[in-house]
Amino acid sequence: MELTESAAAALRDGHVVRESHLAGSAGMPPAGSVKPVLPRASEEQVREADLERSQVVEALKRCEGRVATAARELGVHRNQLRRWLEKHKVDPKLPG
Repeated sequence: MELTESAAAALRDGHVVRESHLAGSAGMPPAGSVKPVLPRASEEQVREADLERSQVVEALKRCEGRVATAARELGVHRNQLRRWLEKHKVDPKLPG
C-alpha cells in the first residue's frame, strides 16, 4: 500500500499512522478477520485416498507389518510407503 498525504503528515508530526491513512484501505476488513477458504476434497479424491489406505493396510497385513516387504509388494520405495503411513495415520505394527 502507498502512503497518502495524510499518512505522510501523521508521520511528519510524530503521530501514529492508522489504516485509514493508507491508500486502498477503504472498505477492507481488519487484518486477520477473514478466514481463508480451503478447497474441499472431491468425492473422487476421497475414494482414491480410501483405496490407497486400504491397499497399504492390506499389504502390511500380508507382510506382517514389515514395511520394506510391503513396499516391495506394492511396487514402491519403502520411504514412499512410510509417507503413505504418515498421511493415512497407519501404524505398521497395528494395521487396520
